[in-house]
Amino acid sequence: MLKTIHLKEMIEGKKPITVDSGVTVEQAAQVMSEANKGAIMILSKGRLMGIFTERDLLRRVTAKGLTPSETKVDEVMSTHLVVGSPDDSYPRALQKMVSAKCRHLPVVEGDRVVGLVSRRDLMAVDIEVLEEELDRRDPASLFI
Repeated sequence: MLKTIHLKEMIEGKKPITVDSGVTVEQAAQVMSEANKGAIMILSKGRLMGIFTERDLLRRVTAKGLTPSETKVDEVMSTHLVVGSPDDSYPRALQKMVSAKCRHLPVVEGDRVVGLVSRRDLMAVDIEVLEEELDRRDPASLFI
């Protein structure tokens, strides 16, 4: 039987990468770069207002000729968000992301942002779970 992993396990010990609304795109990009992340959550008074991704930077800023040091992240962030709960299983989270056609899923508990997972994170868990399943099988059954 496949092991069920929940988002709370995936985000445990990881601090959410966030900036406050009103910062510039340049400032948000610097925080993303320092954290080596492809997305950052935008908060206002501690509440999730949007998400800003590398793709937003490319399509909504650079491709439109906007100046990152003058453009507020609030103007170009994604605001129609699908969110996950810490109790969501990783297949449920992946299902949400596929349905919404998004690559990042903020994890919220009540009003509080507790983490962010990416499709890449979820695929890594999928591989880990499948490898564990294969390890439990009789090696002879894996060959012709």
